[in-house]
Amino acid sequence: MTTSDGSADVLGEVAKGRKEDIDAITNASGTGPVQEDERIVFIDALRGCALFGVLAANMRGFNLPLSLYDTSEKIFPARHDVWMQALLDAFVSGKAYTTFAFLFGLGFAIQMTRAQARSVSFPWFYLRRLGALALFGLVHGAVIWSGDILLPYALGGFFLFWFRKATPKAILILAIILWAISPLLVIGTWIAKHFHVAALHWLAGFDTSTPDLAKTRQVIDTYAHANLSSLVQENGHIWLAWLAPLIPIMAISSLPLFLAGLYVWRKGWVQALPERTATLRRVCAWTLPLGLAAQIACVVANHWLMPQHADSPWVLISTLANIASAPLASCGYATGLALLFYHPRWRSRVTWLAPMGRMALTNYLTQSVFFVSLYSGLITGLYGRVGPAWNMLAAVLFYVAQVRFSQWWFKHFRFGPVEWLWRGVTYLKWPVMRLA
Repeated sequence: MTTSDGSADVLGEVAKGRKEDIDAITNASGTGPVQEDERIVFIDALRGCALFGVLAANMRGFNLPLSLYDTSEKIFPARHDVWMQALLDAFVSGKAYTTFAFLFGLGFAIQMTRAQARSVSFPWFYLRRLGALALFGLVHGAVIWSGDILLPYALGGFFLFWFRKATPKAILILAIILWAISPLLVIGTWIAKHFHVAALHWLAGFDTSTPDLAKTRQVIDTYAHANLSSLVQENGHIWLAWLAPLIPIMAISSLPLFLAGLYVWRKGWVQALPERTATLRRVCAWTLPLGLAAQIACVVANHWLMPQHADSPWVLISTLANIASAPLASCGYATGLALLFYHPRWRSRVTWLAPMGRMALTNYLTQSVFFVSLYSGLITGLYGRVGPAWNMLAAVLFYVAQVRFSQWWFKHFRFGPVEWLWRGVTYLKWPVMRLA
């Protein structure tokens, strides 16, 4: 999660012949403090679009133990639920996560550029920002929902900080090296599980392909009948016992995507998007069909061809193919949205997503609070009893409500509620919240 404030260089790039793009930046986001006219509206719109993917992918985590995240068909075997989960896996899950991690690195580069242009003491500014994000993630993961991603992002951001002065070539090389770590971890887990290699035995503890259904049903019953105290206690127990040990691995696996965002900004590609529609078309034409074709093949294999042979080498190959192809599909989505955004006829149909992305942190946390409360014993007690098909309907309705609320909010306020708090901690000064 990042803000999408750009540097003063952004307007300079856009002004080289694209006055309408300046109007989009200054008008679509509304008035505000001096940073407000530096926003890149497309980044807000991309983040707003990706937020739907995050919500849709997280719904099974709000309604089931995370140990069943990849095997929800064990609890919901109905055909319509299996098909809905397959569609989500093919077109949504993994792609939104990749986009958000990429935007985190991109936001880091934008903040650094802007801070340097204003002679701001960037290191302390950025480190305070990451510290606040880590605190948000700690509270979110340990108290609200154990599937938090903010804390791993913050830890990865501390590592990313040390490469703020690296050359684009060095950033690219490091990203490629780190990208190889995820497949190695998957291969190590498989080897540890099947060949009992002592040196890799610790990786076997991260394998969730064969969850203990008896224990997960106990968790389901606990959440379905939980009051506030027992809900927080159970969530904290799961986060501490199962998710907290994974945080370093999640942070490391996010770093290649952070570095990719940093690299793209350093190369000046985002700043020149309005002039590069031909390049965007070529990239989208290659990455979107190839990425989605590979993702669909992986889903078909996992859901229908290999479920009875979960320990076979083909599952390992499918997992590695999924890791490799998800960024391709994400790139296709992002470049496709950019083509729509910079097309005169489609721009107004895309910019309505920008308010959602401007308060992405608020909306992300709100999604967790609402659906954890809704499905638990606090409201309906439907935890573990509503399958992917109904979850998808609930996600669409709630997302539309969030978009409408975000649009209304920015007619009256400059920042989202959590963004305002985050900005105050970062700058050690509370910004003006209301619009004049």
